[in-house]
Amino acid sequence: MGQVQKRGDVIVVSADAEIRSSLSAGLRDERYRVVCASTPAEADVAARSASAEMALLDSRLEPALEAMNRLRKINPALGCLVIIGDDDSSLAVEAARAGAYDFFIRPLDPAKAAFRLGVALEKHSRALEERAYTVALEERLNNRTEEVMHSRDRIKTQFINTIRALEKALQAKNVYTEGHSRRVAEKSVEIARAMKVPREQIRHIELGALFHDIGKIGIRDDVLNKPGRLTE
Repeated sequence: MGQVQKRGDVIVVSADAEIRSSLSAGLRDERYRVVCASTPAEADVAARSASAEMALLDSRLEPALEAMNRLRKINPALGCLVIIGDDDSSLAVEAARAGAYDFFIRPLDPAKAAFRLGVALEKHSRALEERAYTVALEERLNNRTEEVMHSRDRIKTQFINTIRALEKALQAKNVYTEGHSRRVAEKSVEIARAMKVPREQIRHIELGALFHDIGKIGIRDDVLNKPGRLTE
């Protein structure tokens, strides 16, 4: 005979023994695993359990928002429901804004509480899945960003090496103007800095100056190094 599957791990937090007893009995009848806590300290201990999924917090024991914030710091994966009085509608709104999935009004109906708890657990499960997906997506994007940055640095290094090789090839092409392109580039940078040109544009100006004579590479040596005047 197969075992009956449990529906979830729940913490009932209340100083009222009757609330703890009726809620825990009703929830266990619906196959929930229940741990009861009568003090904030006991609630903290229960929240540290990795299996704890939802806490039902009686606002008469301690301020509901304070309890929610503390327990979720202990266990960020813990969802919360709030037990309030029939005149605590403002507290219900505040708790909902703080992330509570639902609220119960005293006196409690254990059967209705069990049903609404099931709905809250489904919402909470989806929220945790979405959170995990978001975290995984952010990690993937961060890793991808690092890869792109490394690729950009590698391409930049290769580009600079290519520039240096072309500069050397240009100097070797015409020994009479060796170092000329570098001197033009240095002067261009000095002028650009004096004009307060942005750094990135200065880099472009430097590269352009280095290659202002790049067309010489395509000219035949006998023409480029001709001792006389170029007539044709």
